[in-house]
Amino acid sequence: MMRRHNDDMRTTIDLDPQALKVAKSAARARKVSLGKIFSEALLQVYAPNATKKARIVVDEFGFPTLDIGRLITYEEVKAFLEDED
Repeated sequence: MMRRHNDDMRTTIDLDPQALKVAKSAARARKVSLGKIFSEALLQVYAPNATKKARIVVDEFGFPTLDIGRLITYEEVKAFLEDED
Protein backbone atom coordinates (compact mmCIF):
# COMPACT_ATOMS: atom_id res chain seq x y z
CA MET A 1 0.00 0.00 0.00
CA MET A 2 1.37 3.39 -0.98
CA ARG A 3 1.08 6.26 1.48
CA ARG A 4 0.71 9.81 0.29
CA HIS A 5 2.37 12.72 2.02
CA ASN A 6 0.08 14.98 4.02
CA ASP A 7 0.69 17.90 1.66
CA ASP A 8 -0.08 15.88 -1.51
CA MET A 9 -3.41 16.65 -3.08
CA ARG A 10 -5.57 15.18 -5.76
CA THR A 11 -7.07 17.29 -8.49
CA THR A 12 -8.59 16.93 -11.94
CA ILE A 13 -7.08 18.79 -14.89
CA ASP A 14 -7.63 18.84 -18.64
CA LEU A 15 -4.48 17.95 -20.55
CA ASP A 16 -3.42 18.14 -24.13
CA PRO A 17 -3.61 14.54 -25.41
CA GLN A 18 0.00 14.68 -26.64
CA ALA A 19 1.20 15.91 -23.24
CA LEU A 20 -0.61 13.03 -21.54
CA LYS A 21 0.92 10.53 -23.96
CA VAL A 22 4.43 11.86 -23.30
CA ALA A 23 3.86 11.91 -19.54
CA LYS A 24 2.55 8.33 -19.49
CA SER A 25 5.53 7.17 -21.51
CA ALA A 26 7.96 8.93 -19.16
CA ALA A 27 6.18 7.53 -16.10
CA ARG A 28 6.37 3.99 -17.46
CA ALA A 29 10.03 4.37 -18.39
CA ARG A 30 10.97 5.73 -14.95
CA LYS A 31 8.49 3.51 -13.08
CA VAL A 32 6.94 6.48 -11.25
CA SER A 33 3.47 7.96 -11.07
CA LEU A 34 2.00 10.48 -13.50
CA GLY A 35 1.74 12.89 -10.59
CA LYS A 36 5.49 12.67 -9.99
CA ILE A 37 6.20 13.32 -13.69
CA PHE A 38 3.98 16.41 -13.78
CA SER A 39 5.18 17.68 -10.40
CA GLU A 40 8.84 17.41 -11.39
CA ALA A 41 8.22 19.03 -14.78
CA LEU A 42 6.28 21.96 -13.30
CA LEU A 43 8.82 22.57 -10.57
CA GLN A 44 11.71 22.36 -13.02
CA VAL A 45 10.13 24.98 -15.31
CA TYR A 46 8.43 27.32 -12.84
CA ALA A 47 10.56 26.94 -9.70
CA PRO A 48 13.91 25.55 -10.81
CA ASN A 49 15.73 26.63 -7.65
CA ALA A 50 13.18 24.96 -5.40
CA THR A 51 14.04 21.49 -6.69
CA LYS A 52 17.82 21.72 -6.57
CA LYS A 53 20.09 22.34 -3.65
CA ALA A 54 23.01 24.67 -4.14
CA ARG A 55 26.40 23.12 -3.68
CA ILE A 56 29.97 24.30 -3.79
CA VAL A 57 32.08 22.66 -6.49
CA VAL A 58 35.59 23.25 -7.79
CA ASP A 59 35.68 24.25 -11.47
CA GLU A 60 38.23 23.05 -14.02
CA PHE A 61 40.58 25.91 -13.05
CA GLY A 62 40.53 25.04 -9.35
CA PHE A 63 38.20 27.85 -8.24
CA PRO A 64 35.31 27.08 -5.89
CA THR A 65 31.97 27.94 -7.45
CA LEU A 66 28.37 27.81 -6.28
CA ASP A 67 26.37 25.38 -8.41
CA ILE A 68 22.65 26.20 -8.33
CA GLY A 69 21.77 23.88 -11.19
CA ARG A 70 21.73 26.50 -13.95
CA LEU A 71 23.76 29.37 -15.32
CA ILE A 72 23.14 32.85 -13.98
CA THR A 73 22.71 35.34 -16.80
CA TYR A 74 24.32 38.75 -17.14
CA GLU A 75 20.84 40.28 -17.01
CA GLU A 76 20.15 38.63 -13.65
CA VAL A 77 23.43 39.92 -12.21
CA LYS A 78 22.76 43.41 -13.57
CA ALA A 79 19.24 43.43 -12.10
CA PHE A 80 20.57 42.26 -8.74
CA LEU A 81 23.24 44.96 -8.67
CA GLU A 82 20.71 47.64 -9.61
CA ASP A 83 18.44 46.49 -6.77
CA GLU A 84 21.35 46.88 -4.33
CA ASP A 85 21.63 50.65 -5.00
